[in-house]
Amino acid sequence: MKNKIPFFMTLFLLIVPIAVSAQTPCAPPEIVFNKTAANLFDATQEMYLGEIVAETIEKEYRVIDDAEAASYVRAVGEKIVKHLPPTDIKFRFSVVDVPTVNAFTIAGGRIYVTRKLIAFVHSEDELAGILGHELGHAIVRHAAIDMSKLFREVLGVEKVGDRQDIFEKYNQLIDRQNTKRVKIDRNHEGDQQLEADRIGLFAMTAAGYDPRAFTTAWERLTETKGKTGGFFSDLFGSTRPEEKRLREMLKAISTLPAECLDKKTAATGESFEKWQSYMVTTSNFRRAEKIKALIAKKSLNPYLRGDVKYFQFSPDGAYIIAQDASGINVLRREPFEFVFRIETTDAKPASFSPDSKYISFSTYGLRVEKWSLETKKPVMAREVYVRGDCWQSLLSPDGKFLVCYTGRWSLDIFDVETNERIFTKEKAYVPSYYEAYLWSFDLSQSDEQEVNVFQMHYSPDGRYFLMGGGGRSYNVSYRQIGGIWYMRTSNALVNAFIGYDLTSKTEIKLGDDLKKAISAPFTFYSNEKVIAENETDPEKSGIYDFPSGARVEKFYLKGNSYARPFQGDYLFVRPTTTNPVGVYDLKAKKFIAANKTAALDGYGDYFVSEGKDGIVELLRLDRSTLKMNEIGELTLPKNNFGGVRTLALAPNLDWLALSEEMRGAAWDLKTGEMKVYSRGFRGSFIDADGSIYADFPYFEKEPRFLALFNPTKDVAGSLGSIEKKNVRQYGPYFVQIRTRLDEQIEKRLQAQREKDEKDDKEKNKDDKEKPEVEVDTTTSFQILSGLSTEDGTLQVEDVRTKKPLWSREFPNEVPRYQFDPADETAVLYWKVTSKAARETIKNDAVLRERQKTLGEKEGDYLVEVLDANNGNVRGRLLIETGEGSFSIKRAFATGDWLTIIDSENRVLVYSISKGEIRQRFFGGNAAVCPTRPVAAVENSEGQLSVYDLETGRKTDELQFSSAVAYAVFGRDGKKLFVLTADQTYYLFNVDGLALK
Repeated sequence: MKNKIPFFMTLFLLIVPIAVSAQTPCAPPEIVFNKTAANLFDATQEMYLGEIVAETIEKEYRVIDDAEAASYVRAVGEKIVKHLPPTDIKFRFSVVDVPTVNAFTIAGGRIYVTRKLIAFVHSEDELAGILGHELGHAIVRHAAIDMSKLFREVLGVEKVGDRQDIFEKYNQLIDRQNTKRVKIDRNHEGDQQLEADRIGLFAMTAAGYDPRAFTTAWERLTETKGKTGGFFSDLFGSTRPEEKRLREMLKAISTLPAECLDKKTAATGESFEKWQSYMVTTSNFRRAEKIKALIAKKSLNPYLRGDVKYFQFSPDGAYIIAQDASGINVLRREPFEFVFRIETTDAKPASFSPDSKYISFSTYGLRVEKWSLETKKPVMAREVYVRGDCWQSLLSPDGKFLVCYTGRWSLDIFDVETNERIFTKEKAYVPSYYEAYLWSFDLSQSDEQEVNVFQMHYSPDGRYFLMGGGGRSYNVSYRQIGGIWYMRTSNALVNAFIGYDLTSKTEIKLGDDLKKAISAPFTFYSNEKVIAENETDPEKSGIYDFPSGARVEKFYLKGNSYARPFQGDYLFVRPTTTNPVGVYDLKAKKFIAANKTAALDGYGDYFVSEGKDGIVELLRLDRSTLKMNEIGELTLPKNNFGGVRTLALAPNLDWLALSEEMRGAAWDLKTGEMKVYSRGFRGSFIDADGSIYADFPYFEKEPRFLALFNPTKDVAGSLGSIEKKNVRQYGPYFVQIRTRLDEQIEKRLQAQREKDEKDDKEKNKDDKEKPEVEVDTTTSFQILSGLSTEDGTLQVEDVRTKKPLWSREFPNEVPRYQFDPADETAVLYWKVTSKAARETIKNDAVLRERQKTLGEKEGDYLVEVLDANNGNVRGRLLIETGEGSFSIKRAFATGDWLTIIDSENRVLVYSISKGEIRQRFFGGNAAVCPTRPVAAVENSEGQLSVYDLETGRKTDELQFSSAVAYAVFGRDGKKLFVLTADQTYYLFNVDGLALK
């Protein structure tokens, strides 16, 4: 991307030296750097611009709509504003829940502070220094000045009008941001930061705050440790930019008039600490609900229970963690009962402290919480700040230390309480470009937020940390070739071995034999021993002394990961050849139990697992028969949706079917009652008569099949297996693309399988049962070499009858496609530079004329809208993207409207018949009414705005206490259905909403 639209001015850009001009006692500093800058926006117009930019970013930045959260920041900010130069800008202060230590300003005086920054600062004075800096940006109107430059140079605009005019021009800028390179002086950002610091330091001081607090926060954030550089370090280029900034801050403070410094009166102390504690420990801010024209509101009954991803017994065996995608449930073993739940949607696996009194967990945003089992409340919550983010992290079981393999390729250990980095191993492992690419690609293709390249473990008492090479920590990536998704695996060839004593804070020297052992999957056997696999010869696996590596015991071991219970001489092996997890008896040297899901833990002869109906089961192993006997069961409390895979509504909005990964269900929406409960499915459709058709994927030894449910007729059963592996269900349609390339790949893969089976029949027995083709990197490159995507055929069948509806050949290149079951339409799209698009445009007079005005530019699209029932073309459009300034993420068609969700958090609405864009809105989830020009768009989390598609005006707004999971208008356009993440659904009368 050539240009990056400057949405905000942030605190943590580096700046050039500060020079404070002569001032009258305690008077605001003179505006210098932007004194002559040309600003297209007056104060009112800039506030319009700020509203528009806020719509762009607030869904991603998750504004905390909580009175107590924002009131404290607003109060501190208003104290500072009183000492700024006069302005017509009205300042607004918001707290956002994003995992970075930051504050930023957008046009129109809108100041945002992250919750993580609130946790980071140590006093109200430090917070005031940061707000003062951001208000410095706002009072000088840096963002509006920068936007003016872009408006002029990219759009050729010299004047702006009302809000709608600014809205349209701002969207044009997004559309064209890649079309022209805008030259910006290399000192530009530094000069702006300089000015913001000068004004902010003055204003915070005049408001009664200590200006030195700002430098203290800066030192802690940038880890300058008081270093400011000097003449020689500047001369030889060894002074860090952060150190130069600190030096100039201190210089600026030293020149502030004494009259300002003497005015320190602002209160800082108990009230700040109380508010900070509230901000850090509150895990679920609930927004007020604002709804109207409501026909019905009901909770799904029963709700769809989330899959339990992880179990753990406490070290004393008294408690159990049962963690799902949206929270952590705490259970008691005797009596077997639910104790309390911790709501968290971003948590990694939680753990008990060694003394069994606390539960600690970290999130992927590096928020750490520690909860007391006695009080059922948090006793500590911290936001760990890491420069460079984490590729992989692990929290110690007592919640005191966090290990992070950073984007700078170092291994850092942080004291969670102080955020102090107590250990760092520079260049702990530097991946090759290919490895780093694979890591990034794998994350982009999966639901994971961190890689799992290294084996990281703490000893049972939490004293030692040990990291070894990844061994068989596979990088798994998926690639779509000719309509088929192929899985590719490759070993992470790592060589990083680190041991650390967290008590003495010293690195541990590891023996060579131990390094060799932990290059493969391993875990701690006890505080003084590890159990590890010998990757080259599993027969030589066993138990090793820590840290010398002397072998204690030898036996066969093979798996991808291992875990030990706190009591019991056995090992959890994930996976085995036949199950996701097996229980391996270390004395008998054999497997004594297994589980059908990976979530399993044990304590002596007690085990905890999840039953098929979602009920948590407490089991006891009979050693004589090796049979697991159930001794208790319980149902977990309600959870939010953790990730919906498929969702279907009946045409009359009376029935709902949806599924997460492991479980699915169907509800009668007239009563809210669940009528069907099943294992997870990945495609769904509800016919007019209430029949539900669902695609059940391969599971264990059960093949993929299509099922039929009709709760009103009490009918349920299989309609037969689904043999085509690359077919996908979109509501009532089975869709498949077949190419000659598919046939070539399948032939080569079959030849490879036959060769493998001939070489080693035993090795490949299990592979025959796998639904995907799995090959290593070398083999996949051999198989794919010399092949390219060619012609293809799109085949569409009726899910109910499996009879063909239509097919279409693509002689050049197969398109990307998306089917919309609700509106029975399909959208196909190609890049206009593709051969297929060029041929289509050549044969279409309207498109030829349209392209003459656009040109054939890289990044633009040809879009076709089809009737999904017969394949007839309803319209073709050319989508101009400004040389790739945005891309299509999702597309659907309703009536004459084509709606595109783009990569810039926008909803773009086109007229199919006119072939032109009609409206642009900011947001993600969107629904378009099929009978009138009305759209509903989720602008920010839980806020659904209603728009008139003819004028683009917002006419009404609905606010929910939870995020919108799904929204759709009924086919007659009279009702709006909304499903929220807390498993509540709403039905609105569209006529009761303000539509004009």
